[in-house]
Amino acid sequence: MSNLVTDKIQNLYNGKAGEHFTCFDILSQGYNATLVDTHFYDVLLNLTSSNFIKIQVKTSNYHRGKQKKSIRYVIARKAGNKVQASYDSDMIDIFAFVSPKLKKVAYIPLCEIQTTNKVTIQCAEFDNYTLDRALSILSSI
Repeated sequence: MSNLVTDKIQNLYNGKAGEHFTCFDILSQGYNATLVDTHFYDVLLNLTSSNFIKIQVKTSNYHRGKQKKSIRYVIARKAGNKVQASYDSDMIDIFAFVSPKLKKVAYIPLCEIQTTNKVTIQCAEFDNYTLDRALSILSSI
């Protein structure tokens, strides 16, 4: 198998692992979450029988800078090599940015994302982006 194919498969496995880790993280905080397979979101958080939060999971091992103090995530929606329209509030509510190396998830509501291409998070800031913080922001909208 070529390196390109192997890398693509490994990226898929990393993405699936990030989705499972996000579900684990949400469940361990006492919330109900389910993995789903849609084009827009990966995890469905069930707050009440009629209140669901759609979560798009992004996983990255790409640490940036000489001291590797930040992580970059690609959030552009693609179909093959073409970039599609950006995410909107009908598609998702929260991004879950997973760092396998840190074993952490940063939850950021879509309304706080100011770009359609890439998001960079400082490693030291992951603990600031809690699920409860994200849910609080969504409830105030």
